[in-house]
Amino acid sequence: MNVARRLSSAGIAALFAGLSACAVTLDAVDGPAEYPPPGFAGQQYVDSSGCVFMRAGYAGQTRWVPRVRRDRTVICGQKPTFGAAPAAAG
Repeated sequence: MNVARRLSSAGIAALFAGLSACAVTLDAVDGPAEYPPPGFAGQQYVDSSGCVFMRAGYAGQTRWVPRVRRDRTVICGQKPTFGAAPAAAG
């Protein structure tokens, strides 16, 4: 029983280590993969890569800033606002 408990604990730890290794850091993001159309009025936008951005602005200038977790990793893996980006021709 003790061996099974240790193996399951090790498996869970490996799972969480793998998930954190795939996390996108705030330093790695300059902005959305593509910006929403000019008429987009929403306060939150999810780009084609699934990362979430919030509308921010000052003096009529709009800027899209990444939405982050408490550990300052960007929230990704969400459903894109306008679906997946079209495939590149070629």
